[in-house]
Amino acid sequence: MVMQNDTEFQATQYRLAQCEKVGCGLRHELSPQAFAACVPGYLLDIQRMREEIDAYLLRPLQAPAPALDAALETCEAEPAASSPW
Repeated sequence: MVMQNDTEFQATQYRLAQCEKVGCGLRHELSPQAFAACVPGYLLDIQRMREEIDAYLLRPLQAPAPALDAALETCEAEPAASSPW
């Protein structure tokens, strides 16, 4: 699944947190042998969701906001000496 917008991004973040929470709970509830047998599926889901999140965050926006473009142009046009920082 390729995330298309921030709503899907937030939903994936939520699902990731829930999956991590379940995995942590199982770690405390199950014997080491049962946990080792159960956890690989959760770890694969966690890895997949993290990869989807990374891919979404690294993908450039289709069209930057016009106000942001204007602000960047202003910053690039001003000499660094005029900055109070």
